[in-house]
Amino acid sequence: MKIFTRALSLAAVGVSLAAGLTFYSTSAEAACVVGVRSNDVLNMRSYASTRAAIVGILQPRACGVSIRQRSGNWGLVRYRGRQGWVNLRFISEGGGGAAWTQACVVGVRSNDVLNIRSRPSGASRIKGVVPPGSCRMRVYERGARWSRISYRGVFGWVSNRFVREL
Repeated sequence: MKIFTRALSLAAVGVSLAAGLTFYSTSAEAACVVGVRSNDVLNMRSYASTRAAIVGILQPRACGVSIRQRSGNWGLVRYRGRQGWVNLRFISEGGGGAAWTQACVVGVRSNDVLNIRSRPSGASRIKGVVPPGSCRMRVYERGARWSRISYRGVFGWVSNRFVREL
């Protein structure tokens, strides 16, 4: 399999991928930003109101967001050392609240498995596997080469070569 390359900058909030996605460090237990356009950001505020001062931002599809407290539709979140209030309609815990489509594994030999990767790269850590022919994957985001999926509680990335959405 051809290894998917990416540019890395330690100072950057995210890593731009040739696939047209923006990748952020993920955690299986962490929440992600959903419903924010790719050319916009989700503002973190000093208190639970759109009138409150902006204390930080979350990029679209950022994962690794920790919800510390809830107040109505607002949540106090922590992300990369910053803390602030965000509207929870833009946060999906473990991908559960995000829009998804069901997909099947295709093109994987019967004696093999599809690896779920921690990042959209064939060189990244394997977090889990999906058996050949399985149609129980949930696809949350699909780029040119990689899809962000979940299978039996494991969230990660799989190559689009082996995914057929239903």
